[in-house]
Amino acid sequence: TESMNKTILKPLVFFAASAFILHSCGEEAEPTKKVEEETFDERNSFRAVFDDQIFSIPSPIQTGYLIKKLNLKFDESLLSDRSNVKNYASEHKQALNLGIYGTDLGYASMYGQKNTSLNYLKTIETLSDALGLDAAFSPEFIAEFESSSGEEDKMVKLMSQAFKNADNFLKNANRKAVSAKILTGGWIESMHYACTLNDRSGSEEILRRIAQQKQSLASILELLDQYNEDNSNDQLIEKLRDLQTSFDKIVLEYVYDAPSTDVSKKKMKLNHTYNVEFDDAVATEISTKIADIETALQKYNTMKLFLTALATLIIGSSFAQDCERIVDNCEELLVKNTDGREFISDGQVYTAFLDRGEVAKFETTLFGGSTYRIAASAGDDEDYVIFTIKDPAGNILFSNSNYKNAPYWDFEVDESITITIETKLDPDLKFSGCLVMLIGFQ
Repeated sequence: TESMNKTILKPLVFFAASAFILHSCGEEAEPTKKVEEETFDERNSFRAVFDDQIFSIPSPIQTGYLIKKLNLKFDESLLSDRSNVKNYASEHKQALNLGIYGTDLGYASMYGQKNTSLNYLKTIETLSDALGLDAAFSPEFIAEFESSSGEEDKMVKLMSQAFKNADNFLKNANRKAVSAKILTGGWIESMHYACTLNDRSGSEEILRRIAQQKQSLASILELLDQYNEDNSNDQLIEKLRDLQTSFDKIVLEYVYDAPSTDVSKKKMKLNHTYNVEFDDAVATEISTKIADIETALQKYNTMKLFLTALATLIIGSSFAQDCERIVDNCEELLVKNTDGREFISDGQVYTAFLDRGEVAKFETTLFGGSTYRIAASAGDDEDYVIFTIKDPAGNILFSNSNYKNAPYWDFEVDESITITIETKLDPDLKFSGCLVMLIGFQ
């Protein structure tokens, strides 16, 4: 079998992100039973082709949840100044600050801060209009958000959905560089929260969360470098590389412990631990550099640039329509819950078109103190997809093939962990087609 070096995927990202990597796993035997097979058009604009990988960056929404779980009061001083928003003339600054203000909106929404949330929503509306994303933040969305003010879970869910729609538009319009900058701005703002609160309270939990961003920073640097054809990211990359020298002083040692599974609840508890070597001097160094980066991102340029907004995008192929239908199927899996609590999406949709023998891989970080649901679908039947989860040492933690290709499974996480998820189509049921995966958390 000829080796495949290209990557075939379509990740739809706001806060978070992932690395799908397709490779050939060898030719598999032809099944004797009839299986589903889809036809794929190479020219289809719904399919994105990348030479390497797209990296996972954890959602800053989860940093907000950590802050709330620590019983820390809402602190409006953490939020970025909205007064400069109309002065961001370049697409570069507009995208980065949309990520920053989106994180601020998420934080205020989690605490049910009605007036503050609405103010930051207006700020986001200004930037999204400038970036041609007004369809994602439509009048209908604004009205629904306003009517939900004070309902924390609903506000966060609406906000996550809007940014997911915005990212979908950007990816389909081949504006991945803009999406990468929104993602980066959100990560920087969440790091600003964590560092500021650690400076004030010296929380062990927050300190560990900062240390665990070491891999995320490496992912961000590769992402910004990949989408830097106009060199607009040069100054930011330089500052982040300097920040990386501080993160390199952190030692993270993974210690494996076998997970435990409750099959009746479709739930697994991860029991690993991390040894972290990280002193106050390094924490202060990182905090100082993050503050400098955030300040630089919010300085505005006076040169006026004109952006041609892409108000609509028409995807006419049956493949695109089928993938969207599968996304809907997969979203339903996030709400199948016995305790009445819905899982909140991490803000991205992972899609890949897989042919026979291909495997899609991506890395993502599961934060401690949360329960996650990983759900996958490739059609109307729930058992088309096989997904396997591995830890940083390559140990297999879970495979749904051991549970009749269960379409979702929950994972209780005490200690943050970066995992690799491998997905493929069950060759006895489907040869090729669109595969969708969602990750939600509580």
